[in-house]
Amino acid sequence: MERCCPGERRAIERQATKRKLKSLNATNRSMDNDIEAEHICTRVCGRLLKCGRHTCPELCHKGACGTCKEAIFEEIWCHCERSVLYPPQPCGTKPPVCHFECERPKDCGHPQVPHDCHPDEESCPKCPFLMEKRCVCGKKILKNQPCWLVDTRCGLACGKPLKCGSHSCLKSCHRPGNCEDTVMSCQQPCGKAKRICEHPCMEPCHAPYPCPEKIPCSASVTITCGCGRLRRESSCNAARAVTLKGQLHQPEILPSSMSLNCDDECARLERNRSLASALNITIDKSTTTALNPPSSSVSSSHLPYSVETLDMYVQLSSSSTLSALQSYESTLHDLAVNATQRSVRFQPARAPLRAFIHSLASDWGFTSESFDPEPHRHVSVLKPTRWTAPSFGLGRGSAIGIGGMTVAGCLKFRDRERMKDREAQRSATAETKSWREVTSEPSLNATEGGWAQVASRRRPGADANASPALTRTSTPIPISGSTYSILSPDIGKDGKTSVLVLRSSVGTGKMPHLRNHASLDVDEVVDSWEEEVDKQEAAEQKASRHEHLGERGNASVANPAEGPP
Repeated sequence: MERCCPGERRAIERQATKRKLKSLNATNRSMDNDIEAEHICTRVCGRLLKCGRHTCPELCHKGACGTCKEAIFEEIWCHCERSVLYPPQPCGTKPPVCHFECERPKDCGHPQVPHDCHPDEESCPKCPFLMEKRCVCGKKILKNQPCWLVDTRCGLACGKPLKCGSHSCLKSCHRPGNCEDTVMSCQQPCGKAKRICEHPCMEPCHAPYPCPEKIPCSASVTITCGCGRLRRESSCNAARAVTLKGQLHQPEILPSSMSLNCDDECARLERNRSLASALNITIDKSTTTALNPPSSSVSSSHLPYSVETLDMYVQLSSSSTLSALQSYESTLHDLAVNATQRSVRFQPARAPLRAFIHSLASDWGFTSESFDPEPHRHVSVLKPTRWTAPSFGLGRGSAIGIGGMTVAGCLKFRDRERMKDREAQRSATAETKSWREVTSEPSLNATEGGWAQVASRRRPGADANASPALTRTSTPIPISGSTYSILSPDIGKDGKTSVLVLRSSVGTGKMPHLRNHASLDVDEVVDSWEEEVDKQEAAEQKASRHEHLGERGNASVANPAEGPP
């Protein structure tokens, strides 16, 4: 579009020539500011100004045009027509700033968000109301989605079968027709089992063709020793033979079948397993540590957990959930059982819970340390390289805890043992008190009659040849007290009962009953009833022998002619 007169082109050419000669002739520099007479254009600019209504009235010029100098004599209203600027106003004046609320209706039908009136060039704020919307793939209806959000996504994998027929779309929620094989063919790993080694094929999808298996298999295999303790990772490297134009370019490589040799540690563990089998001890096959220690090793004074751990568990059981405490125990138990795991990190917790984790880890023989400032401070537990299981073992089967006993179970066991100890102590105290009451009573003397009555085997009115026998009588004897009794009181022909009095430290209040009984005849006072009975039996036997000898002597006197046989 031509904006200036025809002389403009010629003036531009002359100025270009001057610039070329400027470097060659320095004396002509004074002519650089000469005015090109033919380049002074007398035409009007005529370009549209920024106001959009008027054109530039100035002569032809370089650069941008100035502002419009016209005036308008119309009222300028805002969009809601509640604010106005009265004429005259410079041309291009924008509508006034309106502080009333915008009243434009929304397409969604929700109430308008409170905001000031604005020109049409500006858009209203997004609708913040929450509603239910179906995701773009159509699988789920999502709740609490902003009204302004057009494409809601559930985040699930598409799952539609691809064109290859072996795989499904793994892209997250997307619009129909935008699966991953829309632009290019499926590039997912094949995943089919190889025939030579049965490892999954990791080459890009080549369906419907079979796996070539020309590249050595890169799958990782584990090589072990005979007992399984030593392990090493290696590549499979299996591949089929490759033949091109009748020539063998790559021989067939079979899967690796090499194994490791057992070392001295394997031999030591095998000896321990043999000894444990001979002694019928349950051990962990991998570490040969006892799993089921004798129950006698657990006592009220020898528990799997420390006193600090048990006391903290009791305190925390009232302020924390039991599931959190049990999760700490199960996490440390898994660390102890897992041979490959070396450390575990707990979630941030309060100071009492961290102290409980430290104490519990110490009981297991682990090393623990706290990291980070509050409120993100947490505990990290490390299992030493040469860690050995506690003396109580690791428990059997699915049992959790040291020796298969949890902290709660240990608390119950300790409470039962303490109850048994208290019961035994109370029984011993009662027996001691009873014995002290008996031994603390004052001794009695014979004149007061303060003696325990014990029946004698001697029967004054009975035949001397009769064998001594311990008998009981149904005659009631008025003696009170459980520690006093009269055994086999023998009542003679004269109606008196012959008894033997045993000297003892019994209360003086018991003998008045015996003293008032008229039929009792106290023969003597002795210190031991058994010794006195033995003496009486020996005397009776001696008297019996004398009587027998006397009868034989009388018979020999009556028949003097008869001699000894």
